Amino acid sequence: MEKRKRDQVIKQQKEEEAQKKKSDLEIELLKRQQKLEQLELEQQKIQEEQENAPEFVKVKGNLRRTVQEATEAPDS
Repeated sequence: MEKRKRDQVIKQQKEEEAQKKKSDLEIELLKRQQKLEQLELEQQKIQEEQENAPEFVKVKGNLRRTVQEATEAPDS
């Protein structure tokens, strides 16, 4: 009878440990989700900075892109 009770306690402890431990897939999914959230926050921050930037900074960025596109076009 004591052995049976002890076995039940051990079995219950193992089940609790299994529930506490996360599988490798769950850990990987959490990492990916955190990376995606971080990237979204960074993109949102960049977008807000661009929206709040003065007009001359926006024009300067557009000019850079235009120059880069012009230099890349003849190479193609």
